[in-house]
Amino acid sequence: MRPPCMRRSTRDFIADFGVSWSTGPAATTRFHDLATRSTVQIRDPARAHPGQYITERAEVAVFGTPSRLRRAAIICAYLLLLVIALGIAVNGIVMAGVLSDRCLNDDCCSGGERITVLVTGVTLLVMMVAVIALGWKGRLIGARKQ
Repeated sequence: MRPPCMRRSTRDFIADFGVSWSTGPAATTRFHDLATRSTVQIRDPARAHPGQYITERAEVAVFGTPSRLRRAAIICAYLLLLVIALGIAVNGIVMAGVLSDRCLNDDCCSGGERITVLVTGVTLLVMMVAVIALGWKGRLIGARKQ
């Protein structure tokens, strides 16, 4: 096998650096393998120690779990409901006087308003991650195991 050319090596380095900087070293290998369409092959598996490699994991289909399409549709419905709930919550926060119209429309916010917007955004992200995780595991109403 030929060594990679300089252009490919540079591209791989930039991709690896960007991914490792943003996600950490654990995800770097996965993204590198996907981007370069390559994997490390062990020449002699008998000489490799168990900590030096992992085998490919297959997704275990749990009996009674709805199909992937149904779970994805339920997750999307829950995410839509979350966005609607966010709109209602922001409207309530504006009515309570915590956020001003100037902050929402012109992005000219005070320190307290910035903290409110940050907390609201982080809460929405955490709830979205929870919905996706619970929905994929079949723990949301409509996507539960039967």
